[in-house]
Amino acid sequence: MIYTWWKGTQISKFYDVPDKELIGYGMTLIRKGLERGVNLKRQIMVYSIFLDNLKDRKDKNKPIRRSDHNYGMNCLMALVKLKVIYLDDSDDGIFRQSLIKGKRKGSLHN
Repeated sequence: MIYTWWKGTQISKFYDVPDKELIGYGMTLIRKGLERGVNLKRQIMVYSIFLDNLKDRKDKNKPIRRSDHNYGMNCLMALVKLKVIYLDDSDDGIFRQSLIKGKRKGSLHN
């Protein structure tokens, strides 16, 4: 399993996805933004705001659509590729389920 975290809150969990595919999610999102004329600074702001909103919905136990979970994963991977967050950060990032129960472990590298 892969768990996504934003500002100390677990947002989503996904079945295992290969590292190369995850990195591709972020790259695709960044590329599409640039093709539409959205600069990197604006992209970072949009991805962060979306993740803040997702976290708020999760904290308030409001429903979250599957498409929002997927886009949240893409936003996290884009922020990793842009070196805004790092996978080994204790509050933000994407973590694979550790073999040791109860521990989070970042295993992706950018």
